[in-house]
Amino acid sequence: MRSVVRTLFVVLTAAVVVVLGLRARIAFFYEERVVPAPVPGTVCAADGVSYPSEAAAHAAGRQVLHATACGACSNAADVEVLRRTRDTLTLDARACGLRYFLIGRGAATRCLAPVGFTPACADCWIDDMACAITHCTAICLWSRLTGEPNNVNGKLNDCLQCDETQCGPEFGRCAGANRRRSGIVSDIERPAEQIWQRQ
Repeated sequence: MRSVVRTLFVVLTAAVVVVLGLRARIAFFYEERVVPAPVPGTVCAADGVSYPSEAAAHAAGRQVLHATACGACSNAADVEVLRRTRDTLTLDARACGLRYFLIGRGAATRCLAPVGFTPACADCWIDDMACAITHCTAICLWSRLTGEPNNVNGKLNDCLQCDETQCGPEFGRCAGANRRRSGIVSDIERPAEQIWQRQ
C-alpha cells in the first residue's frame, strides 16, 4: 500500500512540476501588450480602414465588415472563416490550445491551420492561447476535465470568462474581427446586445 501511495505521490509531483514548467516557459515567451481603449461607434470596413461610424463608411462607399476598429482578422476571408466555423471554432481552438500547452506554439499553429485563417489572424489566435495558458491554466484544465459546457446557468463557464477577462481586450485589438463583432451567433451563447447588428 505504501508503495502505491509513494508512486502516486511521485507521479502527481512530477505532473505539477511539468505543468508549472510548461506554464513558466509559455509565460516567459508571452509578452503582455498595452491595449488602447476602444473608440465607441468605430467600425471596420472592407477596405481595411476604421471609420468613426457605419454612416461614415457608407458615405465613403465602403461595406462594413464588423463593429470596432480593424485588426489582423479584418478582411472578408477571415470573417467568412468566422461565419463558416461558428459552431465548431471554440472546440477547435480549445484543442489547439491544449496542444500549445503540452507541445508548444508550433504544434498549436499547425493544429489551427486547417481552420483557414490568414497567417496574421492565426497569430492573434495563437497569442490568445498563450495568454490563456499564462493566466487561466488551472481553471481551463478543470473545465476540460469536467466537460463543462461553454455556458453555465446563462453565463460563460469559468475558463471562457477567465480568457475573456484576462486576454479578450488584447485579442480584440489584435484580431479586430471576432464572431460577436461580425454579427455572428456562435456556439458560445451571448446576450443579444453583445452581437453587432448592421444598421
